[in-house]
Amino acid sequence: MPRGEPFWFGPRRDLFGVLHAPDPPESDVAVLLCAPFGSEMMATHRTYRHVAEHVAANGFCALRFDYDGTGDSAGHDRDGDRVAAWRASVDHACEELKRRSGATKIVVFGLRLGALLAVQAASDRDDVDAIVTYGASISGKRWLREVRAFQRLKVVESEPSSADGEEAVGFALTAETARALETLDVAKLAPKAK
Repeated sequence: MPRGEPFWFGPRRDLFGVLHAPDPPESDVAVLLCAPFGSEMMATHRTYRHVAEHVAANGFCALRFDYDGTGDSAGHDRDGDRVAAWRASVDHACEELKRRSGATKIVVFGLRLGALLAVQAASDRDDVDAIVTYGASISGKRWLREVRAFQRLKVVESEPSSADGEEAVGFALTAETARALETLDVAKLAPKAK
């Protein structure tokens, strides 16, 4: 299996990514893996690595990355404009993947909130050839409702949510981030003109 190459990228501040590439790449299509958020991101980290390795073993470049303020990328979950920064992270990752792989088309794969962010970002791009989603959250409102329900099921009581936000199963969501997430809805995306 092709091993991943870790690196930093992004014009605003450092985003962390790992490129999995065959030598040489056998296609002008590359695969961008958009992770879910929070504890789901942690739980699927190893799976994403295996998927990226499998994609590369089959001749395609694959990039997995951490959104701004998550994982090993610069920033903090209490920074402003989280949703815009996450969407921008997907765009930057698409550009970096194309630059490093020489690909002209991107396939984006996303799980849960990562699927919603992938679809949102892909709707503004003309180089996305396909979108693959799994367990997709079709709207930010629905994702928030599920996370809040799961949060209430926690057996161990945590610190009360701060005045400027809430906890999403161990990860902070500011009130601003929750409001921005509520505006995301796949059903409201306008189809691209061909």
